[in-house]
Amino acid sequence: MALTGFRRPPPSGLDAFDAIARNFEVHSRYLLTFKDGAHLVGVPTMRPSEEPDDPDATFEVATAVARYAIPLKLLAYVQQLVESGLRPSDGQAPVPEPCSGPLQRAKHEKFEILDSPRLLRDDLENSVGTFGASVLYLDIDHFKALNTKHTERVIDQTVLPAFQTLVAAAVERHGFAYAEGGDEVVIMLPNTSTALAAAFAEELRQRIEGHAFALEGTDVHITVSIGLASSSGHPMQLTEWANLAKAEAKQRGRNRTVATGDGRTFRDAGPARG
Repeated sequence: MALTGFRRPPPSGLDAFDAIARNFEVHSRYLLTFKDGAHLVGVPTMRPSEEPDDPDATFEVATAVARYAIPLKLLAYVQQLVESGLRPSDGQAPVPEPCSGPLQRAKHEKFEILDSPRLLRDDLENSVGTFGASVLYLDIDHFKALNTKHTERVIDQTVLPAFQTLVAAAVERHGFAYAEGGDEVVIMLPNTSTALAAAFAEELRQRIEGHAFALEGTDVHITVSIGLASSSGHPMQLTEWANLAKAEAKQRGRNRTVATGDGRTFRDAGPARG
């Protein structure tokens, strides 16, 4: 869902200051979850209509960066945030939106472990913070050969669910992970620079490489190629750039992380390889 479609005109300077001030108060923020899994974190400036069946009933919400008028009929639920680990990211800026995903984000239908890729665009719209934003594109190396050897049915029952579970655990509290296919995963890291994302990507790559996946009575090991894209001003292009960087990682020998900041120039983001 394009949340920008519900934005109200920019507030005056006084209103903006008031919205930011109130977003520092954790106990007054709410998590608004839409029926399709999109979400906002903010402070309601008015209560919903006393007549929920009214098609024009709305929540007016002041987030850390904007104000929205949200049709009540589109919401799945509204939950007050109490602590939940939400803190100002530094001494000056309020927590960016979204600062935490709801517990019931829409999942990819095949394994229902990672998020649906339909959520990625809305998440990217509000991903840039002090350190920019980063996207990782992961692809299991030599996956076709693995499928051919063990059959797609067996891989779907063993390796892929375990692989996606490992990724989901690694990304928790850092960002969001989306299933593009069984062997392809996109990870969005909000407010994350190239250096921070590269360290995360390499740690994840090594964890995957060292993990023993149970398969037909034995353990198998897999590797992934990772494309990394970071930017402070072009978040909607990051997925495309990360995909190009992933292809470059394959070209350079697989089992590595390759980074880009523009989709045209690439560099290895991990240790040098022979």
